[in-house]
Amino acid sequence: MSEAWFSENFSGDADERAKAMLDEAVAVDEQGQTGYDLEHDLDLMRMFEQRPITDLQPASGTFLSASGPTLGTAGPTQISPWNVMRAVVNTAHAMLARAKVRGRFLTTNGTQDQKRRAKSATQWLDGWSAEALLHDVAGAALLDGEVCRFGCVTYAEVDRKVALERVLPGEIRFDYMSARNGKPKTFFRQRAMSKAVLTSRFGKGKPDVRAAIEVANTIPTENGGSTDLVLVREAHSVPSTKTSKDGWHGIVIESQGGAKLAMEPWTKPWHPYTFFIWEPFLVGFGGTSLAAYLEPMQSDLNHMQWVKRKARKLMGRPHVGIQRGSNIDKAQLTNDVAGVIEFTDKPPIALVWNYLPPQFFAEEKDLIANMYGFAGISQNASEGNKAAGTESGVAQREAMESQNLRLQIYAQRAWEKPIVEIFNRAVEMAADIVADGGTYEVEAEGPQGIDVVDFKGTIADLKKKKVTIYPTGFLPLTPAARLDFILKMLESQLWDVDRARAAMSDLDVESEQTLENSIQVMFSQHFEAMLYDGKPKHPDELAVGNYPIAIKTAAVYMAMAEIEKLPRKNVSLARRYVDELRELKIRAEGKKPQPMAPIAAGPPAQIEPPPPQGGALEAVQQGSLPPPGSVPLAQ
Repeated sequence: MSEAWFSENFSGDADERAKAMLDEAVAVDEQGQTGYDLEHDLDLMRMFEQRPITDLQPASGTFLSASGPTLGTAGPTQISPWNVMRAVVNTAHAMLARAKVRGRFLTTNGTQDQKRRAKSATQWLDGWSAEALLHDVAGAALLDGEVCRFGCVTYAEVDRKVALERVLPGEIRFDYMSARNGKPKTFFRQRAMSKAVLTSRFGKGKPDVRAAIEVANTIPTENGGSTDLVLVREAHSVPSTKTSKDGWHGIVIESQGGAKLAMEPWTKPWHPYTFFIWEPFLVGFGGTSLAAYLEPMQSDLNHMQWVKRKARKLMGRPHVGIQRGSNIDKAQLTNDVAGVIEFTDKPPIALVWNYLPPQFFAEEKDLIANMYGFAGISQNASEGNKAAGTESGVAQREAMESQNLRLQIYAQRAWEKPIVEIFNRAVEMAADIVADGGTYEVEAEGPQGIDVVDFKGTIADLKKKKVTIYPTGFLPLTPAARLDFILKMLESQLWDVDRARAAMSDLDVESEQTLENSIQVMFSQHFEAMLYDGKPKHPDELAVGNYPIAIKTAAVYMAMAEIEKLPRKNVSLARRYVDELRELKIRAEGKKPQPMAPIAAGPPAQIEPPPPQGGALEAVQQGSLPPPGSVPLAQ
């Protein structure tokens, strides 16, 4: 028995390893379960989109291995006049994908300086998310996961940047025996690529590779025509342990000139794929989509629509009843407009029978309600109608929250968790780019506009870090619900009119907090500059006008200084700031400030002694601080 292509003990060279990888990829392609799953996914996509799908065949199907026929087009391809499954899936997708997940960095027992760096790292992550179109790509993959077994996003280094790409349904393959625990060691991806693209990407400076691409087998069209597309198979096999060397990454094609385009060791413990799965399988990899659960009910509904059309055609026609012996000319019984029917005794009677019993329509209505109820989605919300009895904004929000509770587990598992995984792996890949001598700068929104954030000065300096998520806004999304929320904040006197007016157009949590606590943020920036950067700051009239906030902020930062053992010269800057602020406040009140004794001169009796059982922190809280150097720092 020959060794696996990813084995540490593989005896062949790189070309032979590539040929062994191609053989395994073809064997996985010819597994019966692979064909069944692809057909099932295509059937669900046909039903969801209401069209026969043939354009995905060049990217999936056993015929691409040149050893089997093309996938058939049999399946529920009929166009349903009432596609409730599509409405339910789109509503669920809108409720989940509308939450634009943001990542933030957390540090382990971090100092204030580390927390400042973590905040800058979060800003870098925001900039990268916008640059890579994270939510657009992830939203498309989420919809794939709601229709097919899974949706997938891949990430790769392109021009020294981490780029995201949606993987089409049917491109990912794996061995079903090795995936019984839900974690395949090897993922295969196959897709059609142009020879020109392959030559530009892999053929530079490699004549043998260019020759192999030139004579590679191309994918024919349905009518036998030729194309420039070549079936490319890519495989990632992760190391089985941290110390093993059986992780490999290969890209191969079917060509008489050789199969290898790339073959290199793969040291990452993860595959470069993130999967969006609606309901994971208990055994095996993948999951059951929302569309797969709704498909039997949608099929029954389609059949009922067909029955209605047939019954209406056969029985839904009016008949004319004429009493026996009536003197009526039957030639006058027509559908002519303004026609006249002459009779002498009794007029003709129009007879119309119900073409289906009432129970049929009641069952149809119940079936539609069950499709919405199964997904935990309100039919009124899907159709854009208010629920019965919910006239106020509060009642509407409570009705929306009740169905959000049903989808919360799917939001966490199929939306938030995959995006957190993308965040962590993008950061790891960016760290590799920076460690290799590159720079990674992104543009992100900052307090004063657009900032250019460098990875090296932020995330690269965080030794212990973790990416978590938080929502982008707490205000309701609908205008009516938002207005109701703002009015309640005004009535409770938690907000003023200016704050409420700003909230009408502000959705970002961090921006709202910055707007609401701008004075607090200003004092925090001043004390951070003095204590951590050693830059002197001086109070002004604005600080005097907000004296209580300044003293409270000073107390917090002086406590941090004692805990983190900051340099004494930096602490002296903060103390001098408080002293100057105190003098400005006394002058503003019309009082004559008391003379301050020099630090290095004068008898000790002239120096105001510190509180008997306190330190610098208690003095700051009381608004009066001894001169610099008079109170020793805690060691």
